Amino acid sequence: MSADESRPSSSRRPRAVEKKVLPAGPAKDLRDAIYRLYAEADRPQLAELAQQVADDDDLPAAPGKDLIGKIISGDGLAGQQDTVSVAVVLARLAGRQSVAQIAEQVRRAWTAAATAEPAPPPDLPDPLGRPVSACDPLVLEVHQAIQVPGTSTTTDVLPGYVPRVHDTLLREAADGLLGGGSSRLVTLVGGSSTGKTRACWELVRYLDQKQPRQWRVWHPYDPTRPQAAVADLQRVGPCTVVWLNEAQHYLMPTDCQAPGLVES
Repeated sequence: MSADESRPSSSRRPRAVEKKVLPAGPAKDLRDAIYRLYAEADRPQLAELAQQVADDDDLPAAPGKDLIGKIISGDGLAGQQDTVSVAVVLARLAGRQSVAQIAEQVRRAWTAAATAEPAPPPDLPDPLGRPVSACDPLVLEVHQAIQVPGTSTTTDVLPGYVPRVHDTLLREAADGLLGGGSSRLVTLVGGSSTGKTRACWELVRYLDQKQPRQWRVWHPYDPTRPQAAVADLQRVGPCTVVWLNEAQHYLMPTDCQAPGLVES
């Protein structure tokens, strides 16, 4: 017989219920009071607690083990009678004498949690980028209209645009995104001055037309393009176009000290 075989077999104790992270307030106070009873009772199994609750006809409710686990951990506010029933059983298992007093204290704590004012939402960082309507296409490096000598002066910042085949493909990709799809990475490849940046700008305008005042454009470039993109990429919010014009500056920076952009 081996040394392992000579040892008495023992069943592993189920993992204890873990407390949820809660902000200070009545809900946390209620959870802490019940969890203290749970610890004093030597953290009994949820199935055992559920059985004891079910066997006691004097209790106001009989929650199952899943709900009991949520009550102990503080995962949401259960019903008052369910919460009090769990507290009473835990108090008995912990050997408390004043069970009725504990039930009343838990009932009051539950009422305080149920009637507490909701906590204010956390301060959110300013969204990255600018609304499409506030963007200047020239700042986004779209080529402006060329004034040909001998022709009438035009006040248009950009030349007229004639959609091409790739514009149809870009809009199809945008429609898939607007229809509930996930984020898309779109890359236009072509020679110099073939209209790549302008086509992307027209796509941005198309998104803004489809969902007015919802879309923003974020152009990372300071202190360097790759550094700006890597530093704030995790802060990109929904309905945001990450404008990576001249992608080689992001993917293959000439400054070897700058981190490369590895995701988008």
